[in-house]
Amino acid sequence: MSDTTDNRIGAQSAGAVGSDDDSWSSEQWTSVLANRYFSPLFILEPVTFCVDSDGLASMRGIPADEAVEELSRIVRRAVMPGYDFEPLWYECKRWQEEGCLGLPPSLPLLALNVLAAGQMTANRVGAPNFYAPFRQLLDPTDEIGGMPGNYDEYVPQMWEQLSWWLDDHLGGERGISTITKHEHFVNVGYARQQAVLHASDRRRLHRFLRSIRFEPGDDVVPEELRRALRIWARRLGPVGDRLVRLATDQALEPYADELIRRVAEKWDGSTRDPRRGAPVFQVRVLVEDRPFVIGLAVRRSDEDPAAIDLTGEVSELLLTSQGNFYSPAPLPLDIADVLNFGIEISGIEAALTFDPAPILPLAYDDDLAGWVSTNGISFGEVYCLLVRKEEWTSLQTWFAEESLAGDIDTGATPNLPTGWFLIRRFRIDARPQCRPPPGIADLLGSSGGARTRLVGGLTVGGLRRTYLLGGLPFLAISSDDVSVPVELELDGLDTVQLRAEGGELSLNEINLGPGAYRVMHPRGKLEFDVVDWFSQQPGTGVGSIRQSGVGGRSVRGFVATMPSPSPPVAVAVPHEVSCVLLGPRPGEIALVETPRWLRDPLGELSWSATDAWCEFNPVWLVTLESNCTARLIEPHEPKPGPVGTWWADLVMEAELENGDEATAELWQRYRDLAGDSR
Repeated sequence: MSDTTDNRIGAQSAGAVGSDDDSWSSEQWTSVLANRYFSPLFILEPVTFCVDSDGLASMRGIPADEAVEELSRIVRRAVMPGYDFEPLWYECKRWQEEGCLGLPPSLPLLALNVLAAGQMTANRVGAPNFYAPFRQLLDPTDEIGGMPGNYDEYVPQMWEQLSWWLDDHLGGERGISTITKHEHFVNVGYARQQAVLHASDRRRLHRFLRSIRFEPGDDVVPEELRRALRIWARRLGPVGDRLVRLATDQALEPYADELIRRVAEKWDGSTRDPRRGAPVFQVRVLVEDRPFVIGLAVRRSDEDPAAIDLTGEVSELLLTSQGNFYSPAPLPLDIADVLNFGIEISGIEAALTFDPAPILPLAYDDDLAGWVSTNGISFGEVYCLLVRKEEWTSLQTWFAEESLAGDIDTGATPNLPTGWFLIRRFRIDARPQCRPPPGIADLLGSSGGARTRLVGGLTVGGLRRTYLLGGLPFLAISSDDVSVPVELELDGLDTVQLRAEGGELSLNEINLGPGAYRVMHPRGKLEFDVVDWFSQQPGTGVGSIRQSGVGGRSVRGFVATMPSPSPPVAVAVPHEVSCVLLGPRPGEIALVETPRWLRDPLGELSWSATDAWCEFNPVWLVTLESNCTARLIEPHEPKPGPVGTWWADLVMEAELENGDEATAELWQRYRDLAGDSR
């Protein structure tokens, strides 16, 4: 196609559009694009120029096709007739030479590039045909195709300049660039990579990192994370398609690795709405009995706002504080659509989100008097499971292999969305011996995942990957890599080769002493420290330590609980006498002898031995003196259990040491249950 033909078609197109007094100017479009995709809210966070028609419509407040046409009209005025990108590039150079006052003039053109790349992806055409939708956005009559005008001379330079502006000139104040040059698609690769992910996908990348227990500051191995992302994203269903493509498309591999690396390195452990930087609240499934109702709810903590106004996004939806949840509960949303496809609601003050999953565990919540979906499964707790129909066969087989209970509530099925079952009375008390279905493995945090990681363990607060001797974690290896030996290194000693049977290795069982260790594996390396003491009173955050103050001197009285999925560990130092820990069920009891590692109470505490391991939530600490006394550790309602136990005898014999009215009422409920259990 000759330049003369280009000029003729471009002139016809530009003349046919005309002007609109209500249209935005180039400066207005530049401003709104920058504030949406490169906002100061994204300081030092990786950002993508993921423009799509819905985003343009949202920014402009008009239908999507009108917003796309208006942006196209702005770019036509800059590069048409003739698809001549040289004048705009000289304007960009002058802007840079004069100190980058204002915003990059290239933003509307580059946005249109990404929009065209998104259309190319949706139509599944080859990379060279990127130019066909791009040409038609500038000239709807253009059916010739091929690279337009001097595109290759100037547009790639505009992409590189945008990356320079974000990283070098601004130093990440509006986010860190994810723009990289493709090895083969040197002209159109920039737009293709930016079109892969939408704004919501960046937040999903944060939730992906959280789901695989990636910690800020962990070693980043992009190939390993990309492999794990492929597995995780496929479980999301259609909403995960773009992330699956990011993880599997070989043409995007260099970009994917760079994007994942930057996201992982800059992640601070939190999730925020990528559009406005507002906090993100997870929508939870709520099941109530008598009568049976299934709906959605949003949990609230003391730090969260008292009200969330979403009336601009969902008609008349104003969330107000009601204890640990927001009202209304259930939310006025379609439960079937949310379960099957997820939801994204982005308000000014907060955002609501729900990612679909094949299996959802629900734990009983006293505040709502119903079953509420949770992010994981702890050992010894009773759950309901909301299960997709297609997952039931593999789940049923695993139940049989592990001798687990789990019955479909046939009475609930007619009230559930089509294709879902509710399983009652699911409980698992120990780490599974057989490989669980993927949906369960994710919830347990057990092996079978795609990433070598440390699971559980009693950590020292404020110190990254530092574990107390006797409370070491499990090393979980990808199920595809169990045949590859793990190399464990300690400074000054020879490397030891170990194998993770069944995909897991208990570091407690190999008798590691204090020191700094390195785990070497083809999928990357992990480093961790083992200590057996700390010199002063343990502070908050040691494992999930709760200072209890038992024994009169707080320096000697505390209880620690190891986070799931490993069984909890409780360490108690209340007196120089023996004591026991009681759980919420009869039979849940653990004897705690006088600590072997207790030294001078004002000196250092040594963790050379762990005093009590218990596979339940410790509720009461009972001292075994002539007069047994009980002190509350953490409130849990009593639950029925076996009859005729030492647990029941202790509850009936012990006297509550002290406590407020609520503690006394809880203790009486335990005594009532204990009396029935004797």
